[in-house]
This record gives sequence, structure tokens and C-alpha cells, in this order.
Amino acid sequence: APGVPGVRQVDATGAGDAFFGGMIAAIHFWGLPRSLADLELLGRVGSAAGAACCEVLGALPELPISCERMTALVPELTHAISTASPNEAKSPMECFTASLAADAAALAAFAECAPAAEGFVNAVYNCSINGGHVFLTGTGKSGHVGRRVAASLSSVSIPAQFVLASEWSHGDLGALRPGDVVIALSNSGRSEEWGSLIAEFIARHVTLLAIVGMSEAPLAAAAKHSLIAQSQDELLGCIPSRSIILQEAVGTALVASLVSISGFKATDFHHNHPGGAIGL
Repeated sequence: APGVPGVRQVDATGAGDAFFGGMIAAIHFWGLPRSLADLELLGRVGSAAGAACCEVLGALPELPISCERMTALVPELTHAISTASPNEAKSPMECFTASLAADAAALAAFAECAPAAEGFVNAVYNCSINGGHVFLTGTGKSGHVGRRVAASLSSVSIPAQFVLASEWSHGDLGALRPGDVVIALSNSGRSEEWGSLIAEFIARHVTLLAIVGMSEAPLAAAAKHSLIAQSQDELLGCIPSRSIILQEAVGTALVASLVSISGFKATDFHHNHPGGAIGL
């Protein structure tokens, strides 16, 4: 497990038990690990629990100091600890602010280890300048994100459209041409529909890109370039929340990068978007 720098050791009693207890609590909240990143997170939580234990007297945690120390070491724990706390019921407004804090923590954690996106951005840009088309695809909540990103790309003169993942095999594959780009969004990257679609995309000589939550996902492995937007801190451990925030942020970052590389100006945007009161 990864070590924790800067531990102010007061008493090491119970540190080992705290380490294992932290991992068990993480498994209880998030479920069994499904990737190397999940295993690393378990190790980080265990190490944080052991570190917090060493910084107080005795083998038991000192609340709320120990909880605050663990969330400082592992920001992904912010929502987990606030949800699991048995000491007091959270009011709706406390849940509201805690969710915003968890969103911010997930974005901050992703920004610190964000993968190099140059190849991803260049693939989309080169497709556009060579007359190709960009297709966003996904299902469920990821599909909603893909629809928004496609609209934003079109608004900055990157021809793009959204196709629901389940619709490709019902005729929409006919829209693809060699040199097009397909950007697939999926948190797990292992849903049933991706298996056959990956082969279809390859057969049509399109460039497959992926925004996924797990580096070991089949979708990530098949993509020419993939961006891993992983977040373990979902609402109640299962409701898409932090993962969707990260997908939205990656989509917006892609648009920002393309605006920069293409020299797109505000006047160009108003030309594409004459309706409404944008920017006024």
C-alpha cells in the first residue's frame, strides 16, 4: 500500500488494525475492487486510517479529528464519511454542501493525476480539419453527457453528433466513414453493448477514443486514446454522480483545447449561435 508522508506520530497502538479496518470499510462502501486503481484506493484508505490512528493517543479514533485527517489524505472519502457517520443525521442542506464538496474533491484529485490528453485532442482536431465527423456515443447518464459534448463541439465548428450506443447496430453504423472519430463514454467501459461495437468500429476504419472510469476496461484497451476519469465516491456508492461530473469536465476541457488549437474566436461562436443572448 502507498505510504503517507508527513505523519505526526503520537502513538502507534492499533495502527495495523486501523489499516485493515480502513480497507474493510472502503470495501463495504464501494464494493470489491474491479481494477488496479480500485486496489490502490483501498491501500490509500488503509494507509490513511493507520496514519490517523498514529496521530492520536490510543487505538481508537478521535472524532472528528481522525475523520478530518483521513479526508485530507484521501479526498474521495469526503462523501463516504459524511454518509456513513452515525453520530448525527445530516440535514438536506448539509447533504447539499457535502455533495458540492465531494464534486470539488473529485475534480481536484483528477486534475492532479490527469492523463496526457494531447493525442486525444489531436485526433479530434485532425478529424475535423480533414473533413471527418466526430460521433459521441454512450448510454444512460454517460449518454446524456455525450449529447451535451456533441452539441458543444458543433457550436465551436467541430462537426459532431450524438448516437445512442444501442442504436449503432440498428442502422446508424452506416453513417461512419473511414477517418471519422467515435468518442465513447462509459464509466465501467465493460457494458455488454461495447463488445460487438468495438469490432464494428475497427472494421470501418474509424478512430475510437474513450472516456472511461477504469483503465483496465475493455473499452479503454480497444481505444487509440483513452482518458481515465475515475471517481469512487458515488452517491450511496452506486448513483452516478462524481463520475458524471468528471465526464462533463473532460468534455468541457476537450472543447476548450480545440478552441485554443483552432484559433476559434467569440465572433465565430456568435456566427454559429445567432439565437439567444449568449455572452450579453
